[in-house]
Amino acid sequence: KKGVEKAVVRKLKEILGKEGNKVMYHTTDVEDFREVRSVMAKYGLEVIGENRREEDQALEGMKIAHLVYGKTTGDSLERIVTLVDSGRAKREDCCVLLDRNESLEELNREEREEE
Repeated sequence: KKGVEKAVVRKLKEILGKEGNKVMYHTTDVEDFREVRSVMAKYGLEVIGENRREEDQALEGMKIAHLVYGKTTGDSLERIVTLVDSGRAKREDCCVLLDRNESLEELNREEREEE
């Protein structure tokens, strides 16, 4: 788990660069949100909820990474598509947590179909 944790942190910091430390975590699991927020704080990342963007004008114009984890792989992938298609996030600013290797193959297949 520690290896996955560090890989996710590395990817989020890559997305953010030196521009920020805010990660918007898209999940429906409140307990998971709290755990991820606590873990990411150890690495200097501030995890915020997805509803905060509409509430906090101070976030406008800030570089924000989007971390997505759904109940299923399909939920996670659908959330990414919705975020990007709605213009709420750029594809390159998103990081998705998948529950199995086959999920990555599925994501890559969808990406190739879009091209």
